[in-house]
Amino acid sequence: MAGESTALSVRDDDAVAARDHLKVVLRTIVGPFLREQGFKGSGTSWLLRSASSDVAVVNVQSSKFSNADRLDCLINLAVVPAPWWEWEHKDLSAAPTSTPKEYDGLWRDRLSPTGAEPGYEAWWTITDEQSSAVVAVDMVDRLQSRGVPTLRRLLDRSEFIASVRRADLGPLTGLVHRRFLDRALAILLADDGPSTELDEVLTRLALDPGEVGGIAAPDLIAWAKARASGRAKDGTTGG
Repeated sequence: MAGESTALSVRDDDAVAARDHLKVVLRTIVGPFLREQGFKGSGTSWLLRSASSDVAVVNVQSSKFSNADRLDCLINLAVVPAPWWEWEHKDLSAAPTSTPKEYDGLWRDRLSPTGAEPGYEAWWTITDEQSSAVVAVDMVDRLQSRGVPTLRRLLDRSEFIASVRRADLGPLTGLVHRRFLDRALAILLADDGPSTELDEVLTRLALDPGEVGGIAAPDLIAWAKARASGRAKDGTTGG
């Protein structure tokens, strides 16, 4: 996609708002690329599900400071493991019907324009048809070179668990407390049935006098043990 010319079907005149140029970019360039990669969706969000029902999310976010003449945007990335989603909704009377959003991700990151300074949150800027064409090509390049490969890797449950072990839940998460990491590990490991590592994690949680992400450790421990036991009985795993 890099270097290709991009024809967009919005006239470049004063009547066309910057947000309309973005809509065309997403509908005619970004969306089709993601669907070619197996994602489903439209508008500003697309999802890719793994065989174990984990979900990768690509979401295009516009700055709240944008106006009719200028729109700034970036791409949010997230991965929502199925057991994490189930735990987060365990108190609902029925299974959640809504699909995961970017902010539901256990792992989260962002894509910025090519050449952006590392650690600096840069945004793409759209003002007219010409700038929107440049943004369209760069968005696809960034998704192709980094975004989609990273999401595909993390949809492999073993890769995701390895990332949690490294305390890497993505730049948007920042530094995370050991208790939160143990919470995440317990939820993910339980999906593969009983294991020595799960027992060790649950022991750490049981010995921790605090709470785990606002949830009392005993609740999580009971849930994880029941999950692991159920997996062992039916012979299924999340990996």
